[in-house]
Amino acid sequence: SSKFSNELPSIEIVKELWVGNDLTGASADDGLVENPNLPGVACQHPTLSLSNPDINKFFEEVPPLECDKDDKDWIVSHKSIAQVTPLAKILHGPVKCQFTELLRKDEYNTVTGRTTSIEQDEKYIFTNTDYAEVTCSGKEGKTWKSYVAAPRTNLQVRKKKPNPSTQHPPLNVLIWGQDSISRLMFIRKLPKTWKYITEELHPIVLKGYNIVGDGTPQALTPILTGKTELELPEARAEMGDKANFVDVYPFIWNEYKDSGYLTGFLEDQPTT
Repeated sequence: SSKFSNELPSIEIVKELWVGNDLTGASADDGLVENPNLPGVACQHPTLSLSNPDINKFFEEVPPLECDKDDKDWIVSHKSIAQVTPLAKILHGPVKCQFTELLRKDEYNTVTGRTTSIEQDEKYIFTNTDYAEVTCSGKEGKTWKSYVAAPRTNLQVRKKKPNPSTQHPPLNVLIWGQDSISRLMFIRKLPKTWKYITEELHPIVLKGYNIVGDGTPQALTPILTGKTELELPEARAEMGDKANFVDVYPFIWNEYKDSGYLTGFLEDQPTT
């Protein structure tokens, strides 16, 4: 059903056929061949290999990123709370930090809000925004500066409860998408992440998912709205005054919101 009544949408899972073992946790060295085709299915998927030499010859090994090579983060956040890490206290204590709120003014501009100082054994609670610029200082003049994100505490929103369902318990729903990379390439190049997602989170992997067109909007719009970009109101920025904000799109999370769910959308580069 495209609209919520008193129950969540039903999901039908079709068990796939495989040549060899299941790909869960597979690496490029396993050489497993995927064959998810089923009799009577109109859209037949190609048979693909994780270790095809015609493809693997184009791969290059790159060194791993070392984001904290010189110094570990001084601040850690969990839910709406941020605090100085135990390691930072040992290495740099006593530590004092300043949190400056980053407030979204409009689509393209951010302004700073109030600044709050904490000692190393105190906690900072996000209340007005989900983002803050943090500057910390420790012994011997050592400093650390970065940005910290955490979901703010909003008591008014938290009071909302999902509408009761007669057939299903309330569910937490997470849709994870990885742009500019195929599922098999994800398995090849991000084996640890793939292993965690499939073995710890036990998701439904959309092995037949495909883009409808060319570009990120054509990858996101159909799965999140059930329509192609051409079937929806104009929302391209280059169209100027003729364009709408994409808020007019019938995103799936609007249906969850109507049923009392807390919703959110996050991407690493929201300007694309």
